[in-house]
Amino acid sequence: MQHDQTDTTASSQARRFRRDLAIDLGSSNTVLASSHHSYVLREPTLIALRNRPVSGRNGAPTRVVAVGREAIEAATSGARHVELVAPVVRSRPRHLEAAAWLLEALKSRVGEHWLERVALPAVGALVVPPGLDEEACAQFRAVMREVNFRRFMMIEAPLAAVAGCGMDIGAPRGRMLCDFGGGTCTLTGFSMSAVVSSETLPFGGGDLDEALVRYVRQRYGVCIAPHVAAELKDGIGSVHPLAEPRSMEIRGADPRGGAPRKVTLRDNEVRDVLVDACEPLIMGIQKAFESVPPELAGDILEGGVTVVGGGALLLGLTPFLLERTGIAFRPSADPLNASIRGAQRLLWQELALRGWRRRMEL
Repeated sequence: MQHDQTDTTASSQARRFRRDLAIDLGSSNTVLASSHHSYVLREPTLIALRNRPVSGRNGAPTRVVAVGREAIEAATSGARHVELVAPVVRSRPRHLEAAAWLLEALKSRVGEHWLERVALPAVGALVVPPGLDEEACAQFRAVMREVNFRRFMMIEAPLAAVAGCGMDIGAPRGRMLCDFGGGTCTLTGFSMSAVVSSETLPFGGGDLDEALVRYVRQRYGVCIAPHVAAELKDGIGSVHPLAEPRSMEIRGADPRGGAPRKVTLRDNEVRDVLVDACEPLIMGIQKAFESVPPELAGDILEGGVTVVGGGALLLGLTPFLLERTGIAFRPSADPLNASIRGAQRLLWQELALRGWRRRMEL
């Protein structure tokens, strides 16, 4: 018995020094969390790269200038031969090398907060979109290998979010989760702990940003970067009338000569752009409900749809969707961190995820 207790203590101490990470490599943001710490690192899924590699700290050639928010600053500082790359598009890796470089930089940044850096090989839980084909799975595997994870499990985003927001899907009633991310929006129906319907829309917060980029150029003749459009959306954007009028000044460039220009936008014009841009979302929600079994659709209409992801923070989203679809949408308590908290919890508990995960041994 004493031997068992010693083993348990040693195992507990070893876990303190593991680099076990939950990872959500999203289109807009990459989020990392230790399996046993509350700290969460969130950075834009962006990397600034040099057109030509230079010698890094260890003497090896490197193209990486900065990642996350620092990458935006580097790319907009006027430095020559630096480009801003988005390595993940529509929730799938587009630039595998850049995705690995980004993840490696962020992984080591998380490690600065605890002693896992000195220790055992890394184990990870990676949040991935549902219904991945083999090519997409291979892309995610390649990225995880490149950043030296000894083994990892891939958890579909809706299931991670369910674990993270405490949604009860075990009852014999229909429940629905809407994961509104930066590149995609997934609506998943559940009943008795099983997925009964799933629809992934090629629409996300990034599409709203692009709509604002187009509008500012057409209406004001000013070019703005996607991250500026995102700031505008977060600052005064809404899809339902606000209680008080708002305005916001943004910076851009003249499309002809590149000279800096400023423009001030009002909340009502931004709202008009966002409402029009949300039309594919409305159509997608209606299509998603067509695939829900009739005996469960009534339950979902009665209980509403739980919303997670960054899109849940868009002002006026829930009354807007209720007006347009007749369905009540309600954000979870912490929509921004639902998926990463769920992956973190599942990684820490090392639960048997049944058919919810794919375990990969490197």
